[in-house]
Amino acid sequence: MKDENPQILRPNLRVTEFYCRGSHFKISYWYSFRPLDAGSSIEVDETEIAVANKLPTKQTEPYFDIAVDLEGESNRLRIFFYGFGITPKVRALLNDEVVYGPQNFPLITRLSDRLLGGHNLALGEDAEIEALKQTATTITPDLDIDFEDNPGLLEFVFSHRNTEFKFSAWWGIEDFKNEGAYKLEADGIPLAFRIKNETEVSPGPVLCFDSELFGKLERFKVFFRGLSVNRKYSCWIDDSEVLSYNDNHKAIVLEDSRPRMTSYEYFFRAFVSLFPFVGFAIADVAMDDVPIFLQISLISFALLGLPQKIMASHGKATAHIRLTKLGSWLNLENSVRWMRKNPRRFYLISLATAILEVSLEYLYLLF
Repeated sequence: MKDENPQILRPNLRVTEFYCRGSHFKISYWYSFRPLDAGSSIEVDETEIAVANKLPTKQTEPYFDIAVDLEGESNRLRIFFYGFGITPKVRALLNDEVVYGPQNFPLITRLSDRLLGGHNLALGEDAEIEALKQTATTITPDLDIDFEDNPGLLEFVFSHRNTEFKFSAWWGIEDFKNEGAYKLEADGIPLAFRIKNETEVSPGPVLCFDSELFGKLERFKVFFRGLSVNRKYSCWIDDSEVLSYNDNHKAIVLEDSRPRMTSYEYFFRAFVSLFPFVGFAIADVAMDDVPIFLQISLISFALLGLPQKIMASHGKATAHIRLTKLGSWLNLENSVRWMRKNPRRFYLISLATAILEVSLEYLYLLF
């Protein structure tokens, strides 16, 4: 007897049914936003043959690609979810023959997949299995486990069972690509390493591996919460939480010699570069003869540093600029690193731009 209500376990459930080669197919899809979760299952003649815990973000990529026995023969079954509604539509192929849904994907579906790319997002147990496959526990020379010179480096030190653990994570933008990696060490010895996955969805995990570090086989998992703007991490060994989100500020490693921008340095540079624009913007608003487009232009300059301020990580360790996925197109990470390496050029460019704005405004008022 089942006490659970299937509608609670599978919120926003949508069921698609069709017949093929004398068998009844039932495709179930469900989702929730809080927490973010989604899943699907396939039943053939009331027998469940496949279950997945993924979000169908790649519409032309099969959500299921499995073998199914029909009429004594093995067949390849592929199920796609497509569409831009909350509940996607179903397209089914059996041995490359469309048995449900349109013959071809709509044009807008194909275009969106070309532009957005990516893959279906693994969630829940599927995300754990994917992280388990991608986590390396054998450290080979080809793995770059030295994180010291990488951007956005965060390190956490904590103890458990008389063993000192160190979790390291870095993230940055290089050549318009989202890059990063994770590493877990025990008493200075690397236990696991994994390259950052672009399709990571909170809460993760970012590391998942099995180890006999304490004499028996246990599963180690590191989860994350939040965007790349200000991530926090949680580490579990089986059912024991050895690093919690709330203790991140206690476990984080502070090192003044690390080449990262401090919060004081960041805000000082932002103030010096934006002060002229703020003054000119206020002056423009107070003047009646200045055209509105010029006022809007100068006010925009005055607010230029606001997105960087929002995206800065305001922890004790650093105010290093950490970007969301949109930042890979803006590539502000490299701009900030250049600003730190070339402070005089940055100040001169800011001053020259301010003088140019004043000159244009003066010429406009003069003529």
